[in-house]
Amino acid sequence: TGPIQPITYELSEGGNALVVNNLPAGLSYTFDSSNILTISGNLSGDVSSGTTYTYEVEVSGGCGDGNKVYGRISIDADSELDLVVANSANQSLCEGDEIEDIILQLGGGAVAAEVIGMPSGLTTQYDASTRKFTISGSIAENITVNTAYPFEVKTTGNACATAASPEATVPITIEVLPKQRLELVSPTSTTNQVVCEGTPIVNVAYDYLDGITSADISWDQNPGGLNFDPASGVLSGTPAVNVTQPTTYNYTITSVGNNLCGDQVSGSITINPLPKIIPPPNTNIEICEGQAIPNIVFGFTGTSNAQVANLPNGLTYLVSDNTVTISGVPSIDIGSEVSISYTVSTIGSICGPEDSESGTITFKPDGNLQSQGSLIQTICEGGTISPVTFNWYGGATSAELIWSS
Repeated sequence: TGPIQPITYELSEGGNALVVNNLPAGLSYTFDSSNILTISGNLSGDVSSGTTYTYEVEVSGGCGDGNKVYGRISIDADSELDLVVANSANQSLCEGDEIEDIILQLGGGAVAAEVIGMPSGLTTQYDASTRKFTISGSIAENITVNTAYPFEVKTTGNACATAASPEATVPITIEVLPKQRLELVSPTSTTNQVVCEGTPIVNVAYDYLDGITSADISWDQNPGGLNFDPASGVLSGTPAVNVTQPTTYNYTITSVGNNLCGDQVSGSITINPLPKIIPPPNTNIEICEGQAIPNIVFGFTGTSNAQVANLPNGLTYLVSDNTVTISGVPSIDIGSEVSISYTVSTIGSICGPEDSESGTITFKPDGNLQSQGSLIQTICEGGTISPVTFNWYGGATSAELIWSS
């Protein structure tokens, strides 16, 4: 809205005066002695789109009384620009974070919009169907101190824009806080380590940058024995946990500093178990010659395989599901008690040394009986038999005579 160019009408004949009806607010007219009617003034009120007002000029008095002519005044609207979310024009965020989308609604005679002084990393999008202008993205600047980025959004394309009634603008300010930074100074391989049970880890060390004053560590499960120094940023020590299979312990180090833009790093410590043979209660057994032994079942951990050495002939072993089963019938011939030692040991372990356990199988010989003299005799009643002598050996310690009848 604003001043219009004066509009004039002349009364030529047939009337006494001219009057105007339905003028929009802010306009008025005059009729002078020269029979000239002039419409002028400043249109008042806001319009959000192009608006046309129709007015009428009517002859008053005389023979032409009531005669009318019509005119139109078309108004192009000023540009309008409004934030959809009021507080989105002033944001404070951490370095590298996405801004909350800034959405502006265009109105009036605005055709499009532009951004003046927008920092790198932000992008714009205009939807002509909704007349919404959107700014999004993250500011791509590396900073070490709190930094403000002021810029403005300005409408474009309004043919009615003048110095007195310029395009609409909205100021924007984004404050970016420097992100704290944990920088690894130990070898990259230290963040995720694999160690043997009872072995110290290689120290994991971080430098504190961009406002970090200390840091905290958290574990999904704590292996114990490891120490994190919040002042120096060093993780060290020897895991205290006992494991029977490879086990991974995950940690997260979180910075503490002078703003809310903390940093986090993660890593893991995987502990491989030492190899171990688990003996059964019947490690040492005694059996009679020629008999099957009861199964002897050893367990083992810290590896996937094991072996048995020095088993007597006739005995075998089977490795399955972290167990070693010794079974069979010894095929040895002995004349006296014999003890044979065997050894079960782990093989192929990641962490050494290999473990072993020994056992003993004691074999007792069969009892043997030898006779001298005739075992079948026929004598007369009251007669004397021929002597028969018996000798025993092997596992026998005595003998007894049993009559069948």
